[in-house]
Amino acid sequence: MSEGAEREKKVFVDGLTITMELLPPNLTVYSVIKDCIPILAFIAASAYYIFISKNTVRSRKAQLFMNLYSQFRSAEFLKQWSEKFFNWEWEDFDDFQRKYSASVNVEYFAMYNSTCAFFEGVGVLVKNDLIDIQIVDELMSIPIKWMWEKMKPVTDGYRKLYGDPALWEFYEYLYEELKKRE
Repeated sequence: MSEGAEREKKVFVDGLTITMELLPPNLTVYSVIKDCIPILAFIAASAYYIFISKNTVRSRKAQLFMNLYSQFRSAEFLKQWSEKFFNWEWEDFDDFQRKYSASVNVEYFAMYNSTCAFFEGVGVLVKNDLIDIQIVDELMSIPIKWMWEKMKPVTDGYRKLYGDPALWEFYEYLYEELKKRE
């Protein structure tokens, strides 16, 4: 039998003779391996991309939180927070309005809004999973909870006064999420 005959196979279909060239066994294995390499490379590249993407997202969340935390720990923020928490006193919402409203003292009212707006922003970021509640809980929970508990009657008063039940809703959401973790 000739070398060419070893590499051919004759198949008979409906009286027709079809000659097929057979590949040597080692060439077939090579072909399969050659076809699998790009697939394996694609899988490896995809796994690497997913790994890097997850780490990048985690790193960006940490960076965002540290930027917020830097503001939270600033002397100006802590001064305003301490002023409100330790020095402001009122009997009820009307008393708060007489002492700290915008028409009486714009600076005090701005301090109230500044703190609430900061914690509102943190609440939005937590709700949208842009920062981790665990980190907020570990580094910021006590001042957030204490201030909300002190300011909740005031916030309820402004909600009623302005007919806006959503006023500082994400600050309240943040407070509730932190309370669940106690």
